[in-house]
Amino acid sequence: MPPSEFRFSHLAAATVAGTFALLLLGIYTAAVGAGLACDARWPFCDGWMGLFPANWPSFVEWFHRLVAMIVGFMILGTWLSTWHRGRSRRAVVALTMAVGLLPVQIWLGAETVLSYESLYLIAHFSTALIIFTSLMLGVIWSTNWHDSASLDIRQLLGGTLVLTVPFLTLTPGFTVIHSPNIQLLYYGIGLAMFTGVVLTAVKTSGRDSRSVVTWLSAGAAVLLAIQLTAGRLVRTDLVTTLDWAAGFTLIIVLSVALWVTLTRDLSQRRRPSSLIN
Repeated sequence: MPPSEFRFSHLAAATVAGTFALLLLGIYTAAVGAGLACDARWPFCDGWMGLFPANWPSFVEWFHRLVAMIVGFMILGTWLSTWHRGRSRRAVVALTMAVGLLPVQIWLGAETVLSYESLYLIAHFSTALIIFTSLMLGVIWSTNWHDSASLDIRQLLGGTLVLTVPFLTLTPGFTVIHSPNIQLLYYGIGLAMFTGVVLTAVKTSGRDSRSVVTWLSAGAAVLLAIQLTAGRLVRTDLVTTLDWAAGFTLIIVLSVALWVTLTRDLSQRRRPSSLIN
């Protein structure tokens, strides 16, 4: 691999990982109520000259803003590198969407501090999830991760299916109180599952023999997005019912996708022997 390609791959991977971490940091910041810790000011805080935090809660909010700024520049750098290197058109379009949504996300982040209304909190998270998805797709298509032999579809689907157990167990309103640490764990598992099904959908796309798995994986990604967003809503009977319905549907969809994959892999292995006979 040429040195320039090596550097780009590392930048792309670091940007995806940084965005993943930023999503979790945003969840934790909201969970501990640190959004209002800087005297409800943005972009200033409550410490020295309004530039630095004065206590732990305001440090959490200040640190979240700092990481968001760094990751934002990383996304911009990845987009510029992709454009400069003449990557595929779909990669450029996906990363352009991520970059185009950054100003919107910054505005929504400010509104979560200045007004702290639930509508802005939900929109802030939803936009972050769209940016993460667009970034992930752009990076995958730029670096050909979906062609990597190390990305085994059975392992991706199987691992995601196994994670549904702790994910549903930690669903808001089920068995545990959603403390900040529990929320962090819940969203960490959910985002890992989301990443797995997106990778599966991309890896199986464009292959006629696996088109069903592509659509099932894409459907699983939508269901996970709904559940993760539902976690930001005020818990009502309707929200809880829809959340559980999405969870059980997710199990069925992942199980069918894994069954289809295993069945087709088994039939492909048997085909040569049947031809010999």
